This record gives sequence, C-alpha cells and structure tokens, in this order.
Amino acid sequence: MTKTPDFATEADLVAAFVADVRGQNDHHARHNAGCAPGQRQKPVWTVYPETAGWDLLLVDQVGVQIGIEAKLTLNAKVLCQALPDHRWASEHGPDYRAVLVPADKVQANMHPIAAALGLTILTVRREEHWGGKVSVYVHPSSLPDENGGDSWSVKGWRSWLPSQRCPLPDYVPDVEGGKPSPVALTAWKVKAIKLLILLERRGGVTRRDMNHLGISHSRWTDAYHGFLTPDRIKGLYVRCDRTPDLQAQHPTNWQQIESDFAKWAPADLLAANDTAPQENAA
Repeated sequence: MTKTPDFATEADLVAAFVADVRGQNDHHARHNAGCAPGQRQKPVWTVYPETAGWDLLLVDQVGVQIGIEAKLTLNAKVLCQALPDHRWASEHGPDYRAVLVPADKVQANMHPIAAALGLTILTVRREEHWGGKVSVYVHPSSLPDENGGDSWSVKGWRSWLPSQRCPLPDYVPDVEGGKPSPVALTAWKVKAIKLLILLERRGGVTRRDMNHLGISHSRWTDAYHGFLTPDRIKGLYVRCDRTPDLQAQHPTNWQQIESDFAKWAPADLLAANDTAPQENAA
C-alpha cells in the first residue's frame, strides 16, 4: 500500500470529501428506509457548494448546518476564515464550523488551538492499493448526529448554537466547492435567471416583469451599462452584448428554475399560455 501524492488543488480535496459524504448518505438513506415509524433517522446531508461564504455548507434533513472552509495547509488564516466575522453578530451562522485539510498538512499543536476555538479539523488522506484502487479516509469518520443519543455522535464537534442559521438558496448550486474565484448562486442570480428565462420565452421583458421578480431596473436598463437594451418597436427590453450568459454558468440550476416556471412566472404570461391553442387538441 502506498500513499498517493498530495491533493493538487483545493477543488480535488473538496471533491474527495464530498464523495465520502455522499457514500455516508447512501448508507444512512438505506437505514432510514428500513426504520419503523417514529424510529430515529440518521442524518442525510445536502451539500451546498460556495454558499453563505463557505466553501461547503452541509445541511441535514432537519436543518442542522455545518460550515466548512477548505485549504491545502492548515494555518491561522483558514482558522480565522471559519470563525465568525467580527463585524457581524457571532450568534448567526451554521451549527458547526470546520476546516478541511489534507491529513499530512496538520501540525500536531493545531488541534488544541482549533478545539479551543470551537472548530473541528476534518482531514482527508488517500491510499493507493495494489491494482491501482484508491481509498479515501476522512477523520472524524462521522459527521455530527444531534439525534444520536450519546456523546460519541457529536464527539469532536462543538455546537455554536446559532440564533439564526445561514440562509439557503432555493436551489443547490451547480458549482464545485474549493475553486478560486468561485461562481456562486446568489439570490440575485436566481432572480436574474428567471428574468432571462422570461426573455427567452417572450422575446423580451418589461419593467413590470422586473418588479414581479424583485429586480432593480437600473442595473438592467441603464443606457450605457445595462444588461439589456430597449427595442422601441416591440416595446420590450432585449438582449445586448452585455447580457450575462447565466445558462452557461449554471446549466443545471437554469433547468431547475425553468421547470418551476409555473411557480414564479407573472400571472399574465401564465394566463396567455393557458389560453394558447394546443397542437393535436381533441
């Protein structure tokens, strides 16, 4: 058995950890499916990459959150990144805070420092076996289970007992965690995707559409820097060379938002679709 080279990038490190979490999720989901009514469920974590300022934000089925910052070397900087911003109320944030690093990049004296700060050190190592099979080992091997019924289920994890948890986007971002200059799926961007979907369906949008979606007119309709330009003949705002290609940035989220069209589209457009002639109508 030999050790593989260190993780080349933070994204590689995050991907290895996420794969391990999803493996745990599969195991826990099978356990939960066989539970009798009222029996304790094991946590199944949804992974939100690049969310609420974290490289990863994990959320289980009852809302418990773990914020994780990833770095290739454990140092004071990443510890500070995992702590609350001193400019904001420290009682806001995830239930648990952690840093994710390669197992061979942790100095022994950093563990008590992190513990004193209320942070969990998550380490990942890879080992290559005969035949080229690679195993990934994460420590601690289990994420916190607040319903576990014993101290071991949260051993090594300190709850921050936030009065308010991190706000979550309506859709799980289709991006990779740990990448430099990450492309985040913000609340503004979800609204912008909805506006662009309306534009695609109608051939243009109006200020009323922007009002409906809660989007500021000025950023989109400014004569010199706006994302759209007016079409005087149609009486609509249409694409221009400054229109962002959000479908390319978030292809999966675009499809998800489009599939929910009936939930958020303006009532007049939905009514028009309902009254439009149907092909092959009986």
